[in-house]
Amino acid sequence: MSTEHDILDPGKKASPGRHPARALRNYLIAGLLIWIPIMVTVWVVRFLSGILDNSIVLLPPSWRPEAVFGQYIPGFGIVLSVLVLLLTGVLVRNLFGEKIVESVEGLVRRIPVIGPVYGGAKTFSETVLTDKGTSFKQVVMVEFPRPGPGALAS
Repeated sequence: MSTEHDILDPGKKASPGRHPARALRNYLIAGLLIWIPIMVTVWVVRFLSGILDNSIVLLPPSWRPEAVFGQYIPGFGIVLSVLVLLLTGVLVRNLFGEKIVESVEGLVRRIPVIGPVYGGAKTFSETVLTDKGTSFKQVVMVEFPRPGPGALAS
């Protein structure tokens, strides 16, 4: 039975009966443990930056970098997206903006199919991004699978 330390340190002295295939497996697992998080991170960053960079299509054609500067500027859409997010945040953080958002959300939540999807996305984002969500606030002991033994849940 190999431990996590054995997998991360495949060069560790093998026991006399250890098979070379087991060492090879440990090397492969150690490599995967390093490369999978790196590749997932690169993929997510490239995916999100591609989506944000394509936000340029929201601009009128005469305002796009190709028309203004004569060439495509990589990352311009990301900068535009960040500016739109900041401006939106400034507008909705005041009292007037909050009232408008509440009114529009009330209308959206009443639309069949769209309302539940929006509500779920709103709840998820509030839970993850703000202190408004009620999830993950405390650790509790749950009696599971029957009364008596317990398991920690957050």
